[in-house]
Amino acid sequence: MLSLLDYSNITLDAPASKSINGYELFPTYPNPTSDTAQISFQLPKESKIEIKLYSITGAEMALIAKETLAEGKHEISYNFSSLPKGLYYYTLQANEYQLSQKVKVD
Repeated sequence: MLSLLDYSNITLDAPASKSINGYELFPTYPNPTSDTAQISFQLPKESKIEIKLYSITGAEMALIAKETLAEGKHEISYNFSSLPKGLYYYTLQANEYQLSQKVKVD
């Protein structure tokens, strides 16, 4: 006899944020994306930041932001629509710390 499995109680956890010493990089929203998405991060103090986008092979695709920002939570919008579909990584370099997240472009 064939029985059906009930998957209604299964949930998927959202991707976790990455953090070190008070610097935190949150997952892109929405992810996957085909257009503009939000890159959010937390800084424990005023910091010089760079956010770069890389292909899955490690080729640098874009410099998303380069500036000095105050302590606190920040959000940057980036338009991914010009990129080919695929998996990408973006890195936040803040002072001496570097954090990465991935984003899927559909």
